[in-house]
Amino acid sequence: MPSRGPIHLSSEEDDKKNVLTPKVTRGIVISEIVRTVTLAGAAGAQAYSAIWTKKHSRHSENEWGLPKRVDLKVWFALGKWQFQVASAACLMAALVASIYLASSRRHTLIRKSTYSLVNTLLLALFTLNAYRNVFPLAAYWPISASEPLWMTWTLSGCLTIAAVFIPLFQPRPAAYYYIDGDEQESDDKVTGDSAIRDPTPHPQLTASLFSATFYSFMDPVLLRAFWSSRSAKPTFDANELPPTRPQDQSKRLDEEYMPLFDPIARRQHGLKERSLFMNILGAFKGVSALMASMMIIKVVAEFLSPVALERLLSYVERNGEEATFRPWIWIALLFIGPIMSSIATQCYGLLSTTTVLRMESIFTQLLFRHALRIRMQDDTTQVKAEVLPSSAREPELIPDLSEEQPAKGHEATEGATAEIPAAIEDTTDTGPEEKTPEKQASLVGRIITLMSADIDQMMEGRDIMLVAVYGPLQIVLGTIFLYQILSWSALVGMLVNFLTLPIPGMLAKLLNDAQADLMKVTDQRVQAVSEALTTLRLVKTFAWEEKVMKQLSAKRDAEIKAIKRTKILNSIIGGVVWMMPVFPMALSYGLYVGVEHQALTAAKVFSSLSVFDMIRGGSWILLDQVQKLITVRVSLQRFDEFLRQTRLLDRFALDKHGSAAQFDKEQSTEEHKLYIRDCDFAWQSSDNTEEVRQSEQSAFRLTVGSLEIPLGQTTIITGSTGCGKTSLLMALLGEMDQLPRSPQSCVNLPRTQGVALCMQTAWVMEGTVKDNIIFGSMYDETRYRQVLYQCALTQDLELWEAGDQTELGEKGLTASGGQKARISLARAVYSSAQTLLLDDVLAALDLHTTKSIVDRLFGGDLLKGRTVVVVTHHASLMRPVSDFVISISPNGVVHSPEPLDRTSRSGSNSETSSTLDADLFNDSKIIEDIDRKPTGKLLVGEEKAQGKVSRRTILQYFASAGGLFYWTIYFSDIILGEVLFAYCNLWLGIWSRAYEDTDPAKVSITYYLGIYIILMAIQIVSYCSSSLILTFGCLRASRDLHRRLTTSVLVSTLRWLDTTPTGNMISRFTKDMKSCDSALTRVFQGFSELTITLAMKFVLLVWLVPAFAPLALAVGFVGGLVGEFYVRAQMDVKRESSNAKSPLYSQFAAAISGCISIRAFDAGMRVQSQLQRQADHYTRCATAMYNLNRWINIRVDVLGAIFSSGLAFFLVYGSNNFDSVLIGFGLNQAVSVSEIILHWVKVSNEFEVQCNSVERINEFLNIDREPEATSTGEPPASWPTSGEIVFDNVSVRYFAGGPQVLKDLSFRIESGSRVGIIGRTGSGKSTLALALLRLIPLEGSIRISGQDTKKLNLQAVRSNIMSIPQDPTLLAGTLRTNLDPFEEFEDADLYQAMKISGLGSGGMSARGKNRGSSTAKLTLDSEIASGGSNLSQGQRQLVSLARALVRDSKILILDEATASVDFETDQLVQQAIRNLHGVTILTIAHRLATIMDYDFLLVFGDGKILEYDTPKALLANSKGLLRSLVDSSAEKQDLERLAGYIA
Repeated sequence: MPSRGPIHLSSEEDDKKNVLTPKVTRGIVISEIVRTVTLAGAAGAQAYSAIWTKKHSRHSENEWGLPKRVDLKVWFALGKWQFQVASAACLMAALVASIYLASSRRHTLIRKSTYSLVNTLLLALFTLNAYRNVFPLAAYWPISASEPLWMTWTLSGCLTIAAVFIPLFQPRPAAYYYIDGDEQESDDKVTGDSAIRDPTPHPQLTASLFSATFYSFMDPVLLRAFWSSRSAKPTFDANELPPTRPQDQSKRLDEEYMPLFDPIARRQHGLKERSLFMNILGAFKGVSALMASMMIIKVVAEFLSPVALERLLSYVERNGEEATFRPWIWIALLFIGPIMSSIATQCYGLLSTTTVLRMESIFTQLLFRHALRIRMQDDTTQVKAEVLPSSAREPELIPDLSEEQPAKGHEATEGATAEIPAAIEDTTDTGPEEKTPEKQASLVGRIITLMSADIDQMMEGRDIMLVAVYGPLQIVLGTIFLYQILSWSALVGMLVNFLTLPIPGMLAKLLNDAQADLMKVTDQRVQAVSEALTTLRLVKTFAWEEKVMKQLSAKRDAEIKAIKRTKILNSIIGGVVWMMPVFPMALSYGLYVGVEHQALTAAKVFSSLSVFDMIRGGSWILLDQVQKLITVRVSLQRFDEFLRQTRLLDRFALDKHGSAAQFDKEQSTEEHKLYIRDCDFAWQSSDNTEEVRQSEQSAFRLTVGSLEIPLGQTTIITGSTGCGKTSLLMALLGEMDQLPRSPQSCVNLPRTQGVALCMQTAWVMEGTVKDNIIFGSMYDETRYRQVLYQCALTQDLELWEAGDQTELGEKGLTASGGQKARISLARAVYSSAQTLLLDDVLAALDLHTTKSIVDRLFGGDLLKGRTVVVVTHHASLMRPVSDFVISISPNGVVHSPEPLDRTSRSGSNSETSSTLDADLFNDSKIIEDIDRKPTGKLLVGEEKAQGKVSRRTILQYFASAGGLFYWTIYFSDIILGEVLFAYCNLWLGIWSRAYEDTDPAKVSITYYLGIYIILMAIQIVSYCSSSLILTFGCLRASRDLHRRLTTSVLVSTLRWLDTTPTGNMISRFTKDMKSCDSALTRVFQGFSELTITLAMKFVLLVWLVPAFAPLALAVGFVGGLVGEFYVRAQMDVKRESSNAKSPLYSQFAAAISGCISIRAFDAGMRVQSQLQRQADHYTRCATAMYNLNRWINIRVDVLGAIFSSGLAFFLVYGSNNFDSVLIGFGLNQAVSVSEIILHWVKVSNEFEVQCNSVERINEFLNIDREPEATSTGEPPASWPTSGEIVFDNVSVRYFAGGPQVLKDLSFRIESGSRVGIIGRTGSGKSTLALALLRLIPLEGSIRISGQDTKKLNLQAVRSNIMSIPQDPTLLAGTLRTNLDPFEEFEDADLYQAMKISGLGSGGMSARGKNRGSSTAKLTLDSEIASGGSNLSQGQRQLVSLARALVRDSKILILDEATASVDFETDQLVQQAIRNLHGVTILTIAHRLATIMDYDFLLVFGDGKILEYDTPKALLANSKGLLRSLVDSSAEKQDLERLAGYIA
């Protein structure tokens, strides 16, 4: 494959193997045969012409009596017989070459060179022949060719076919690439060694020159999309699009460009370090040169129209006197100029977008590759409070990742897309300094922002050639042209124009300040919305709906106010900016007439008008691009800083020579051992020794003296919550900073035989259950089934209709916490790794499942002979199947492994467990609260709309903006502005006409110039007022839409919440709502203005030139037809492009959040290959989208050229009734028609896209809702007077027609009693709590303190029940805001709740500090990161418990609230709960020790009550279920003692 970068890792030999010589197709051979025949005819005609000319030509150049001009000299030279003989010889040479081209079958390098030379030679001959034949027709001189007419036509016809048609329409041969079989995206198994040839090259590679220029190769895509949109069930998808070009594939880009952009790779290749910007220029310098060339051609072509217009109007003014060329030449230039400009623009766009897509792929891979080498902890001490680019700071960017996928970035755990350290118990502190939001930024969040925002922002710099070439060259040529027209007066006008250029920048500062204020209030609203939606279960549980609604409404009102201020400033600044160019232009005309005493003419006015417009547009483009480049520079610096300043893991660190750093450790015999010797570990360290010492007193440290973990054995790690158990695993993996304590300090983890990691917070990727377990390993059916069985996943797969083909979705949406934990465990067990590091994998499991995994897995053969290191709080359960135990003291000191007494792994525990499997609980067949299809696809993902947005949706939204009177004023304002704008140009023409009708000295400059300025001022006021009218009306509609959306989501049912990804909800409140606030208003304004402008221009020109009506209608009809095809195709392709990018963002975010696991499994290349496939798919869709844009652009430009040149033809040749003013005015209106048509088509398409946001929001307005509050549902003021609960025939289904989850429950709970609830996973324990809170519909009745809860308002029921869910939900802020988010309680109440929950025990600390440290103790002002990422899982549960205790209700529900804390802390919490007098406590627990001293125990199974009595009474039943559980426990005696049972 050819190298397109300065460094190419594959050798030329590899390239020759990968690329086949293109085969010459049948179409190419036929076209060459045709050319051979025509060349033979042309050569014969040219030879005959030479003979005839030599024989008959007797006239010399001087005999014609013509002036001595170069063009005439050239014309006469081309007619001499000597030149014709030379032309005949050239044609004969081309004939021979054409015969060779027709006979060859491979497009070799020789053939390619010959083909290029023939085409160049023939094009030169064709140009000279055309000049010889056309020049006499264009000039007024009496000259003509002497050859016979038949000879001229024969030669011209043959040359046209051979030199123009054949090169234009001949298809191009394309190289076929051999591609590795494992790169193919197919469900079929492909052998990795197989090689197949890509059978479907991109049509752009084989398209003819004409097709490539006009993008006709996209016609099949448009036709398929058009007919698909007209069908009843649209079926258009990405498979209909052309494939990704080989040179754009991510793998090849990675191989070619990564050595240039990756700083580490540059050092390894001996290249000096350069900035990222210089690396970009070096990699794409060839493309940059081509883009600059296209800009030069574009500028030159744009000036052809003003030149032609000036010449044409001068011809009309003088009635053809002194004219050298006929007017049709200038009319032809009006046609050729725009087309040349359009072709150059589209070629520039092709180069630009291709480079952008390649750079996006390169930078995404570079970011991922570098992320695998850095320390994944919060970079709180190094992240600067940088100002992000405006696009990077837009709040909808992250939610936008989930346009068709669930959102990312709302949980702070590995396995989510936020902070990795959530999975790490011990994280670092930022010190006593004030913590700003920027300093708390997560490193993972920073990486995702770089990928989602900064890379996109960097791509905005793709139009740098507009600043470097286009803008300056346009200004220079425009100044030269105006000087030729208006003399030095134009220079004064241009000087004033440049002097006023800084004014918009000065005014923009005001707008920037307003925009900054808007961003602040928008960020506040988005943060409030995100927290409300991500904690919506908590909001419902605590009955905070009304409070949250008021909070969001207040923030929305503040945002609307800021938006109005911004829009008003924007309109004022826009008016000033629009008025500014009027003064330089008016000054130039005034000086030209008043000071130079020259008369204005229509030719000067209308030609200079067009140039002034061009310069004005170019100046704004220049300013806009400069502002973009400033933000691009910021993103480049941020990206470059990330690559160069992030802290690498020790094993990836490079020394100054570019070699991997090595730490001293004993080699040879001890390389295979697993040990740590004399080291301290911290989450952040400094190279400065003094800083290290100063941090010793505050930052957490893990201290290891001499630790060697036995190989081939099972070792458990125990210790109190927050002591550093997880940190020890991270230290072994090299994820923590190693602080040597002596020269012998070293760490060794044998990786040659593989390492597998299972984090406490399970990490899963989007994909099927099977894909997550196999994780790229070789598939072994027997081993796979054995892993499923021993990890207790067999029954879960039976619950899923699609079994192991069930897609887990975003963050494992389909699976419960326990299921995700077991899937993550199964992945580690299935791998071939010899060393397994398991972090508290039993914490999220019920007792039965825990015992099953302990006995089957840890006591089975899958782990036999493997080194297993397990962090656990279930030491008593793990002891029988473990060999060694490592204990960690509360201050982080790690003790050496101690051997355990091995018990038989096939003894009583296994037998009991197997008995319990069959008899203890009936296997539950409950279907989770998420519908699934048999294919495993989630049923409720983001729907991909097809076709157009319904008109009803659009009309409803705009009807809420205002009534008939409102819209009448708005459209009248627009019409007035457009009429005045057109008349202003005509007024200048009327001014020029005054010099023809009267004495120039009597023409009042003040009158004409003053009227012009006044008309322009009124027009600008009209524009600004219409903009403000529309803005305020749409904001009124948007405010109402936001209110209804907030209400609808907050009162939605739990089932709807569970089946709707959080990202989709956040997307409605952020991206879609922002579209309604800004983009929709702006696009509709443009759409309405362009529609009225286009209609007025057509009507005006048809009225002016009635004979032009047929052509105008034809152009309008074709333009509408082309636009319809484009809109239908682009809607589908744009959706596919959006859908293709969302999974790329999603997979990237999931991979980044699991970097620690990916590194441990050494799966970086495998995950990168998956990202490459996603990137290639996005490139495929995006390329098609960009090509469609160019398809419409060039066609509309051609139509515009036909329109303007056709009008010029009718005005000049159609009638003599038009003077130069009317012709100039008509052409001035017509020249802009193509641009207006193009903008109208694109804006109409964009308008429909933006309306889709309204339709998406409307979908959320018609969802299932909870019952509304009524006056009859209000309970007595004193209710509840007690905590008595009575269930009467209660049955529960999650959805209508679904299976019963709770089945006819009837029991009574005394007020103030403590009831423990146990049962197998899926037995209905948590459902009982949901039913009590009325979060799910129920049959029967639940009475609390004598009142039937079904008859009470939901707010009354939930506000009087305290509930703590199993998965704690914490907010970013302080501990105080987490306990009391609405500031309703005194600090004393909060401290009391902390004390009861165990947070105030003095041993709990933030960020894993040493217990007992007064500086580290949690206080109300302690900072809590998003999701509680700076707390351990157990600490988060205690915060959640304290939040519930603050409310002081009569009923308290604990759903595994202390599952992740150590037994000591659990006992402290339970002791405190016992002191809650008068409170009815329902505790769902897996630990029997937690609830054995309760008043009653309720044993659940299959949604039914299996046992319900006091613990003592249940233990007395020798055949009871509780009795069986206690007998199988290693803590039997302690449990019986707690229950007061005496055998």
